[in-house]
Amino acid sequence: MTMATGSIKTGIMKLKLTKVRINKYKSFNKEQEINIDDRVTVLVGKNESGKTAFLEAVAKINYFENNPFFKLNVIGDYPRNELIRFKNSGEDTEALRCDFELSKEMLQVIEYDLGKDVLQSKSFTYGISFMGKTHWFGLKVNERKFLDQFYQRFSISEDLQSQLRNIRNVTELMQLCDVKRNDEVLSQMAEDLKIRIYSKAYSWSNPIKGYIAKHYLKPALPYFWYFDEYYLLPTRISIRDLKNPPKDDEMLRISKAFFDLAKIDIDKLLEADDFESYLADLEATANDVTNYIFKYWTTEKDLEIKFEIENVKETKDKILHIRIRNTTRRITL
Repeated sequence: MTMATGSIKTGIMKLKLTKVRINKYKSFNKEQEINIDDRVTVLVGKNESGKTAFLEAVAKINYFENNPFFKLNVIGDYPRNELIRFKNSGEDTEALRCDFELSKEMLQVIEYDLGKDVLQSKSFTYGISFMGKTHWFGLKVNERKFLDQFYQRFSISEDLQSQLRNIRNVTELMQLCDVKRNDEVLSQMAEDLKIRIYSKAYSWSNPIKGYIAKHYLKPALPYFWYFDEYYLLPTRISIRDLKNPPKDDEMLRISKAFFDLAKIDIDKLLEADDFESYLADLEATANDVTNYIFKYWTTEKDLEIKFEIENVKETKDKILHIRIRNTTRRITL
């Protein structure tokens, strides 16, 4: 059975994958649409039906590490019977298009930042092409709502108010600010928008959409991790070896993935003498993973992961020891 797992980077600022469209990827010659819901934990199908290709493609949406294999590649991924025509066409093809749903917490944070009813969509679509282009669809914003609440930050004269009534969006406001550079309030508005919005936004025609996409949505895209075998976490891990694990050492790569989930800086850990904060982050991550697993596996709920970090001064290395403890039998494995 092939599996893919995902995790979210930003705590409560979550995005949930709800639909995947796959097109012109290996065995998928025509566009296929797959809905993802909370009850789906296994993908089942006949041999050569595309299970592996689908999971592999999903992982390429946003892989957890910079692995060249998990980037779209025309030669390796485009359907072979159409490859020559595609290469000669000079065209691009969107291989994946994914629907994501924003969590309630993320919607609340965006509302607090930009104002009530500015963001008017609770979901969006993110696509990637073979040429590495990304596409965003479905983001809806009300720029007038943003401007009405933005103006409240400034002391505006009646004359300026009459001019602002005709402004329909942020781009028009910036154009007015450029024309009337000597107006102190408009200069303040322009500077505020440049620092607060434009500097953190994609260069789109709609800067509010560009800001939401770049500042909130892109960092919160789920990381995906694909594997097609069962591998064990080693019981003893050299932290120094985790900095650049060999591509063929799956145990170390899985260990590094665990450190990435815990958001632990390996360089800082190697220099540290106090390990309590790092152990706390590892244990919190282990608890999250354990709780997630036990949603689906009820056979043995008396297991927990225990960590210890050993300082090896002779080699300037740190060793992480991992044990599985059975709390009922009071033994470690």
